[in-house]
Amino acid sequence: MDQKEIQEQVIENYKRDENMMILVFAQWCVNNDLNPETLYAKAYPDQINNPSLIQSIELVVPKEESEHIPDQTVIGVLSLFGNDDLAFVVSEEIEKRQKEEK
Repeated sequence: MDQKEIQEQVIENYKRDENMMILVFAQWCVNNDLNPETLYAKAYPDQINNPSLIQSIELVVPKEESEHIPDQTVIGVLSLFGNDDLAFVVSEEIEKRQKEEK
């Protein structure tokens, strides 16, 4: 592999992993009765029609068919990809849920 092929492979891997991160976020939202587009818009109002988010939403399954996604997992995955604004919005939703459960 030459340098250009290696760079293309790294970029492709990052895009695939980023899509997986968005899918984890979207599935977590569905599992917690939240709208992923609404939460995403809170964090990134300039990116309302994000194609990766739209594609991921099409791939989520009903929460009854999904594995449980721990809150810390979704926050960790978002933070890993530098989506700190979205991780903050998710954290706010977790806090709201925890207050409602008390």
